[in-house]
Amino acid sequence: MAPGSALDARLRSVVGDKTAQAITKAFGYETAGEFLAHYPRRYAKRGELTSLAELTVDESVTIVAEVRSVTERPMRQKRGSILEVSITDGRGFLTLTFFNQKWRAGELKPGVRGIFAGKVGEYRGTRQLAHPDYELFGDDAPDLDAGTPLAREWAEQPIPIYPATSTLASWQLAKAMDVVLGGLPADLDDPVPDAVRTARGLVPFGEALRLVHRPASDADWRRGQDALRFQEAFVLQAGLLRKRAERRSAGTPVRAPGRFSAEFEESLPFRLTHDQLAVGAEIERDLASGIPMNRLVQGEVG
Repeated sequence: MAPGSALDARLRSVVGDKTAQAITKAFGYETAGEFLAHYPRRYAKRGELTSLAELTVDESVTIVAEVRSVTERPMRQKRGSILEVSITDGRGFLTLTFFNQKWRAGELKPGVRGIFAGKVGEYRGTRQLAHPDYELFGDDAPDLDAGTPLAREWAEQPIPIYPATSTLASWQLAKAMDVVLGGLPADLDDPVPDAVRTARGLVPFGEALRLVHRPASDADWRRGQDALRFQEAFVLQAGLLRKRAERRSAGTPVRAPGRFSAEFEESLPFRLTHDQLAVGAEIERDLASGIPMNRLVQGEVG
């Protein structure tokens, strides 16, 4: 795939029909480039637990927490059971509720950490997530209490948390993003010239996308964001300058100041200030130049 066409590729040709349809339905994205611009809204860390006290009812959340306890009880009015999983941030608690899914107790064991996503509800004064999606960090996770370099690196690696929906969890979007990133060429066409980018110490476009979506440290995603923000501003300003040049090339009738300008100034019940006179002179010069004028005149009212 040529670098110039990588971002224009249809999403279904990269991630498959089923995943592409879900993403398009949720967000409207149809190309790889549109999906890559779905940037993380924040970054979590495996070793840091989300403050559960900040969660509010009816809020859709994606949180990092640790399983504290698991209990199962029968339903009162019909057959079946309810699995209640208590998760914690070390201070507060939140209940995960699953109906007729006692097999999840084999996964959600006390001490296991993971990412949990769902809509915060309330039952008898207790906040809960009913049938939440979750992704556990796995048995290969190092012991955080060991304090080894590997444990610290694992705990501090940022986890992108994406704007998600009830049908597409953040980590599902992350997996699809990995597939799209894996299909990108080494170099992408960058609208920011090399000299401009180098002078400001910014990374190339393709690297910025990888740093934002696959950061190994906080410094990575910050560098990626810096480059992408500058690119957005640069493209906007370049577009405005292009339009300005097009208008200037077309020309406009020359309008020289005449008696009406002098009569208007004389009719004012006050004398113009030095700055007001200077602005007026600049406007008159522009009107007499034959070049279209775009001005925003602002000042204080005293």
